[in-house]
Amino acid sequence: MTPHVRHAHPYARGVLRSRFNLLHAVIHAAVAAMSATALAASLHAVVAAPTARVDPPANAPIAAKRNLYERIVIVGASASDGFGVFLHPTEATATGEAAAAPTAPSKAPPIGVSLAMILRQAGAQPASASPDAREPTTAAILPTIRHFTSGFFFANPGPIARSEVNRAIDAQPTLVLALDYLFWFAYGTVNANGEPMRDAAQRLENLELGLQQLQRIIDAGAPIVVGDIPDMRESIGRMLSKAQVPDADTIARANERIQAWIREHPSTRLLRLSEIQTKLRERMPVQLGGREWTSTDTTPLLQDDQLHPTFVGTVAIASALIDTARAFDGDGPAPFTFNPADIRSRILESKSAATPRQSVRESSPSTP
Repeated sequence: MTPHVRHAHPYARGVLRSRFNLLHAVIHAAVAAMSATALAASLHAVVAAPTARVDPPANAPIAAKRNLYERIVIVGASASDGFGVFLHPTEATATGEAAAAPTAPSKAPPIGVSLAMILRQAGAQPASASPDAREPTTAAILPTIRHFTSGFFFANPGPIARSEVNRAIDAQPTLVLALDYLFWFAYGTVNANGEPMRDAAQRLENLELGLQQLQRIIDAGAPIVVGDIPDMRESIGRMLSKAQVPDADTIARANERIQAWIREHPSTRLLRLSEIQTKLRERMPVQLGGREWTSTDTTPLLQDDQLHPTFVGTVAIASALIDTARAFDGDGPAPFTFNPADIRSRILESKSAATPRQSVRESSPSTP
């Protein structure tokens, strides 16, 4: 469970965010060190416990047809949740003063940045409408972004996955982004039922449970962009244990199944994280969101753990998600601009200002 710190003092929010990321890493290491049987036993009480939540009916309409970007909901795991992604304010931005010269690092705590925060600040400002305008255009609508993501998805994938989908349906989204939602249905040592997961057959069977959860969103009427399963073997010994990582053949079979599932559902689109990761591993440029992104020593797209994206990497992924979603809207223009420097400035300004740049209810990460 992630601390809900929205109403805390900015300094407290930064400290809590830093401590949460440290706690996430500690728990991740502990889980990686445990046997699958021991971990399954430790989660049995949580998984087996009855929940008071009643799932919305599968045929419950999410919303009347609206602008695709009007209400975006993000579901997923730690990459979507912004694990390890921080911006460090300067003294000038921390005090709201203009910088006339390079400034020393601020005493203000670092700002944790999620995928949702990046999308919010990449969203276009409302365009001025003519007095006789009856309907807003795509560019005139400032997207509302909500996120139900969890950095602890890996530890308890079944209940967390179900909780995220419950909350997504309740939010009545016009678009759902599931970047890394399926990741821990193929990776890990515990399946969605809290049982040990060791071999390829168990991982592929577990993937079906993740697809069943996403099916509920489709049945409720929202389009989804889904990320497939990347090969993150480079993270073994950094963040992942060998036991948590499926072999290459299992990953390929999982992605074949995801692709088949996508073809069966017209309201879904696929973001091929597997291809993006292959290029990053080979230090090749990647084309995302209509521009080229290159990982360098000074501006890497992946963090040192070789599992989570950096700030610039998250901006790149955000641009790819929206570019993929444009297919639902006839490839029309989307109200977002993905310039990392501009987004960084807007985030720092929004955090230093007395009032937020965009009045949007922050959603705490999902809990079982």
